[in-house]
Amino acid sequence: MTERADNPRLALHWKGRWLPADGSINIDEMLLAAPKSNLRGEAALTTLPETHFPFAWNSAGIQASDLLAWYRAFALGMAEGVSAEQYFTGGAALSGWPLKLEAAAFSSHGGKISLPGFAGTFRVGPVRGGMERNAFVLEPAVIAWGGTAEKSGSHKSPELPKTKVPPVVANTVAIGLAL
Repeated sequence: MTERADNPRLALHWKGRWLPADGSINIDEMLLAAPKSNLRGEAALTTLPETHFPFAWNSAGIQASDLLAWYRAFALGMAEGVSAEQYFTGGAALSGWPLKLEAAAFSSHGGKISLPGFAGTFRVGPVRGGMERNAFVLEPAVIAWGGTAEKSGSHKSPELPKTKVPPVVANTVAIGLAL
């Protein structure tokens, strides 16, 4: 990893018991923390009579900028002007070996993404998803870009009444996923 001012940082704190005779490790308190994110949960590992690994994040708060910093650290050549600001909350439970996602739920109130070469930002609407009927589902989330439908500089827009009507957005796309 090259030395950069925004290199990702990570703190890991585990508190639990290791019982070698039983072939088990029980982690009662688990904290994984980044500058703007944290994940809290518990885990266990049993190797006797077979390998079993229940793992749960009970409380997670993840800032997209922390994920972007980790990606940037290992993906060389990523443009410097890329930024993301969106906060996700949720939790997940995994078990078995290899690990299998058993339950998950997450949401976000929305955020924004900036890319070099684009005027303005991409605005991301509320996001919600998780496990539903043994499938990972991301409900449709709206991504908007380009400002309002008016052309800038060509004419002055008429004064609109002071109501709580959202501005008309020039470009939007709704993205959802089911796996």
